[in-house]
This record gives sequence, C-alpha cells and structure tokens, in this order.
Amino acid sequence: MAELTPMMRQYMEIKEQNPDSILFFRLGDFYEMFGPDARTASRELDLALTTRDKDKNKSFDEKIPMCGIPYHASDAYIARLIAKGYKVAICEQTEDPAAAKGLVKRDIIRVVTPGTVIDESCLSAERSNYLCGVYLDDTGAGLCACDVSTGKAQATVFTGPDRVRALLNELGRFAPAEAVMNEAAYFDETLHRTMQERFSCHMEKLSAARFTPEDAEKKVRTQFGQEALERLPRDNMTPLLALGGVTIFIFVERFMAIRKASVLDMNFMNRIRDYISDGKISTAVNLCKKTDTPIARMIEKGIERIGRPMSDVQTAIENVANLEVSKLENGLPFLATIAGGAPMIGFLGTVLGMVQTFMDMSAAGGTVDLGLLSSGMYVAMVTTVGGLIVGIPAYFGYNYLVARIEKLVFQMEANSIAFMDILNQPVQK
Repeated sequence: MAELTPMMRQYMEIKEQNPDSILFFRLGDFYEMFGPDARTASRELDLALTTRDKDKNKSFDEKIPMCGIPYHASDAYIARLIAKGYKVAICEQTEDPAAAKGLVKRDIIRVVTPGTVIDESCLSAERSNYLCGVYLDDTGAGLCACDVSTGKAQATVFTGPDRVRALLNELGRFAPAEAVMNEAAYFDETLHRTMQERFSCHMEKLSAARFTPEDAEKKVRTQFGQEALERLPRDNMTPLLALGGVTIFIFVERFMAIRKASVLDMNFMNRIRDYISDGKISTAVNLCKKTDTPIARMIEKGIERIGRPMSDVQTAIENVANLEVSKLENGLPFLATIAGGAPMIGFLGTVLGMVQTFMDMSAAGGTVDLGLLSSGMYVAMVTTVGGLIVGIPAYFGYNYLVARIEKLVFQMEANSIAFMDILNQPVQK
C-alpha cells in the first residue's frame, strides 16, 4: 500500500470495512470502482475497464483496473447489480471538495442489499422482495421470511431427517432475494447450492452471537411485540433464532437509511440561491441531483416548477417532502407498538411468575413448598428484567429515531421557506 496515492489508500481502507460489497466510491460526478470490484462491475454492467496507473513499465494486467458510472444514473446500475444478487456500498464525499483541505473526507452512507432495498427503482411491482433468516442445527430447520418494503414477516420450523428438504420447499414459496444464515445453514451443501442456483439468492453468514435464544427473544419482542413472541413455538427455538437474525439486519438497514438522509452540505442552499439568482437553472438542478438527499430532491422538484404559479411550486415541494418522510418512517410502527407498551412489560413478568406458581401448586395437589415458589419467582424475575432490558431501549430507540426524523422535517420546512424566498428575489442579468 506504500505505492498508492492518498486517495487510493482511502479507498482501500473503506473497502477493507466492506469486503462483501461492491464499493461505489464517489469521485466528482462519478462513482468509481477499483480492483476486483471494477472487474465484477465491468462484467455485470457492460462497462469499459481502464486504469489510473500511468506507469509505462507495467502491463495493463499489472495495473489496478477501474471503471465508473455517472452519479446521476446510479439508481439504474444499482438495480441491475441488486437483481443479480450483489450488495452495493455507497461511499459519498461528506464535505464540499471546494472547501476541503487536502483529501476529501468520504464515508459509507448506505449499503443496498437484495433483501433490504426499498427504492422503487430496484423493486418489481409484480412480486414481493423477501429477506430470509435461515437457521439449521442437528434437530431443526428454521425459516423467517420478511418483505422489508411492507414489514410483513412469517416464521416456521421443520424437524426430523427431512427438515432440509422441507425447508427448501418452503423457500420456494418466497424465492428470497437475500438470506442471512447461521454457519450450519450457510455451509450445508444442498441448501447453499439451491439458494444460489434456483433463487439467485445473495447469502450472508452471521456469527453465532446473532442467533442466541436470549438475544433473539429480545429482538423479536422489541420489533414485533410480546404477542408475536408467544405465537412462536416455545419448545423449539429454531424459528425464533431465525426471526431474531432478520430483525437485527432490518434495524441496521433502517438506521443507515435515516443517517444517509440527514447528510447535507451546509452551503447547499447558498449555492442554490446563487445559481438561481444568476439564472443558472440547469446548474441548480444538477447540484440537487448530485447532492441526492430528501431536501435536495424536494428543492429539485421546486426548481422544475419555476415559471408556474407559486402555489403550484409550494404544492410540488410539499408532495415530495411527504413522500420522503414516509420512506423514512417505514418500519417505525413496529417500534411504536413496543414503545407504547414498554411500561407494561415489566408488570407482565410478575403476572407470568404468579401464574407459573399457581399452575405448579395446582399440579402438586395444592402443596406449597419452596421449590414451587422459587420456580415462579425465577420466572417473574427473569421476565421482569428481560422486559426492562427490552422496554427501555425500545422506548428510547423509537423516540431517538422519531427525533431524528422530526429534526430533518424541520430542516426541510426551513429550506422550503428559504427556496420560496429565493423565487421572490429578482433575477440578476
């Protein structure tokens, strides 16, 4: 890495953090790919390979290959890669290149995967897009299928010697675009080959820590509620573990989406004002496309309506703003349910403990001993503590996400007002 330029070292460092994704690295008006990613993208997207290496003593094969796409056309290229089962990590410039001192700062703002994509350009209106959690062990095979765009999730379990075959038949109902799997499922030859050849499914192996019963129960209760948790089979933890793995995956995706939407150059509106004041409308539109945030898309729609009545411009801006906020709120109803019921979760532990105690006493013919009481107290204690561990983070987590969205909504309103003020200023000639 000593021979690399500072920009290429930055690329390699970010790529090391995202080894399983094709890295779209923002350079000016293009997303560039290098090395193995460039070869893959060139093959899958019919792009020409080139190189930045000018060393005449090296053959082309010895140089680092590269290829690129225009940033404003990225959605179409991402959709093609996602359809073929690839993950795409979007690395953006996080500061204005004109104001940067030295190397421009860059960071991953979004990771698009086949099962978590919600952009309409990457989805088919004719079929659902499922992300599956698959868990396999010596006794059972668990499956959870979730359509992230709608929030609908289903879980099931199969046991016995034919569990893998039954699992494959069930997977045929969903034809998942992506699967997160425990180690046993990932390395099962029949399962892996079928997922790859029959469904063209992107598979990702998660660590054993992602599939512990305790963690899975907490995640399922947080995301779907106590009632959904109780509907899962309690004598077999396999579907619960699969559902827990999916829930973790979805939460990370939502956080990344909100984080990406909140990124905006502080000088964005000043530059829009200058361009419009100078009559450079197309330049202002290009800046919005280049920025690619909810606020930028809202302003872009307003610019496209310049020349129409001000009420039409305002309506267009509001429509885009409402659509962008709706996208950000996708999945929050689940957290809202848990957050609203958080104060009752701790009390539920005490109730379950009492019920357990009375059931044990009844089974023992009404006899009371310390063993029966300790069993009920244990259930009460564990469930109460578990309820607090789940309820408190769910409450604060939900309100944190809502606060982030509300902050963005306030910024959108402020920028909308600023834009309307710009339109009321005279154009310089």
